[in-house]
Amino acid sequence: MAARALQFGPYTVDADVSDGIATPYFLAGPHMYVVGTANGAMTPIGAEHLVGEMGGIWAHPIKVADGVTVALAGADGTPLPLKERTVTEALTHIDWRERYAGLACACSGAIS
Repeated sequence: MAARALQFGPYTVDADVSDGIATPYFLAGPHMYVVGTANGAMTPIGAEHLVGEMGGIWAHPIKVADGVTVALAGADGTPLPLKERTVTEALTHIDWRERYAGLACACSGAIS
């Protein structure tokens, strides 16, 4: 189960999540920017001069990271199954909230 919303000040608009929340986002600050997808991945994005190389964390002109991976595993090392994901996009940041078996996680991405 997944939910996605765009937040603009006091207003919130729910989005269609039929695409599996793979919609691209762009967060920019004065020195760095991030290009990724709302499902938390930094998949190969770009069809122009850098085909498949635009996703990631940038301090232009240097690509700092292709992506960041965080995985939750049980005591036996097997990944915990994802039960629910909620993504809230704002003009200044993006929030991911995920619920696993008995565990809730929250992450906020912002560039300042």
